[in-house]
This record gives sequence, structure tokens and C-alpha cells, in this order.
Amino acid sequence: MPLGYLAHTASLILNDLGDPRQPGTLHYLHQDGQLNDYEKAIMSILSILQKYDSDKKFPVLGFGAKYNGEIRHAFQCGTASEAVGVKGVLSAYRDVFGSGLVMSRPTVFNEVIEYAAGRAEQSLDAALASGGQTYSILLLLTDGCVSDIPATAECLKGIADKPISVVMVGVGSADFSGMDFLDGMGESGVRDVAQFVPFNDYSDSPSDLSTVTLHEVPRQLTSFFQNKGIQPLSRQVVDGSSVVEEEEEPEIDLSLDFSSDKVTVSGGGHQYKSW
Repeated sequence: MPLGYLAHTASLILNDLGDPRQPGTLHYLHQDGQLNDYEKAIMSILSILQKYDSDKKFPVLGFGAKYNGEIRHAFQCGTASEAVGVKGVLSAYRDVFGSGLVMSRPTVFNEVIEYAAGRAEQSLDAALASGGQTYSILLLLTDGCVSDIPATAECLKGIADKPISVVMVGVGSADFSGMDFLDGMGESGVRDVAQFVPFNDYSDSPSDLSTVTLHEVPRQLTSFFQNKGIQPLSRQVVDGSSVVEEEEEPEIDLSLDFSSDKVTVSGGGHQYKSW
């Protein structure tokens, strides 16, 4: 990412209809420490994104569930408004299954997308007022295609001028062909802010999953700031006392390729081949 352009993330989690207590369902919580596919996606992608977040705090939301008979398309996961680090996000994800929520259709992204876009705009405004900059990434994990494609497309067009990228990861074996509409989002002259990646295509490699998932983010980030006429900040020295440290993780290589007009992620992810 260009020097001075800083990113933070909002991590949001969607459901499938399986019982997390039943082996074989997407949300099954293994008792032996093994990760389900939702947890694998969180680990792989968020371990990269948190490197660009100064406080490593993330709001974690769920959607597509019934509570007291009412379908809710956005609800907080965990007891805190923000989870700290990858471990905190995983904990918030697991805690939601003890909250009395019942998984439910339809699959509606719009409410959480609009929430994240509003939060991203507020964050950038506050940062600019104090001489800084922020950019947000919304991570959506879903077990199926959106229920209303035209409405979702309009929602994404409506946030094209916001400082945010929307990364969608499809978990499970559902038919995700309906998500192909995202491929043409940038062809209408509106800034492309979204990308969809099927988890199963990269389930054998955390490195490949994180690299492919974040492939379009540098270009989306630079296009936003360029469209707004906002220049990168000068190099800054970070005070080590203000950095939140977690346990050591495998070394991560997030190389950016500036050799062509397109800025791409040319490497990244955990330096191991399997989960």
C-alpha cells in the first residue's frame, strides 16, 4: 500500500443453517482444537489485515438469524463492541452460538455493508481532522449467494465513494455462481469496491487464500484516495509504546507489485502450506 495510506478492518460473520453442535455442519465447533472453515478463513485473512491496524480492534457482527422470533440482519457477536486481535474475533464468533439466536434465511448483506461504510467514513473524517488517514476493509463470510442480487448491487454502488473495500468469502459447497455479478461492478464507471472468493478453491493453503482474497484491495484503496485528491502522508515513526503486541506468529510476506499500472498483492499469508 502507498506510504501513509493506513487501513483498519471491520470483520463480519454470516451463518449457515447448520447446528454448531452437529459434526459435518459448517459452524461445527470442534472440541479437539481443529478449526472449522469459518475459523480458518478468519485466521488466514485477519492475520494479514491486523498488521495494518494500529490497535487491532475489530467490530464483529453476524447476520441472518432469528432472535425471539424476529429475523435480524445485523447483530453484535460477543460481549464487547470490538474484539481484540484474531483470538478475540474467534472468541466472539464462538460466543454467538450461546446467545439464543437461531440461524435463518434470507441472506441479506445490505444492512451490514451500510453500517460498515458509515463507520469507515466517520473514521476517515476523524483521522483527517487530526492529520491522519484511515481506510476500512469489510470481511464478509457467507455460506450462500445473496437473496436479492439487484438490491445488493445497488447497495455496493451506493458506497462506492466511501473509504472501504468489501471482501466476500464463500464458505461451503453452495452454488455461488450468483455472485458473478460482482465481476462487472467496476464497468459502469462506479469505483469497484467488492470482491468474492470461494473458500473451497483455496482451502488447502492459507497463504493462497489470503493472497487471492486481498488481491484487489491495494488498487481499490489507491483509487479512492486519488479520486478524492488525498495525498499519502509522509513517512512516520511509530512510537513502540503505542503498538499492541500479540503472541509471535509465523513470518508474513505481503509484497506489493508496483511494476505496472495496477498495484497488486504479489505475496502474503502464513508461511506454511496447510491448516
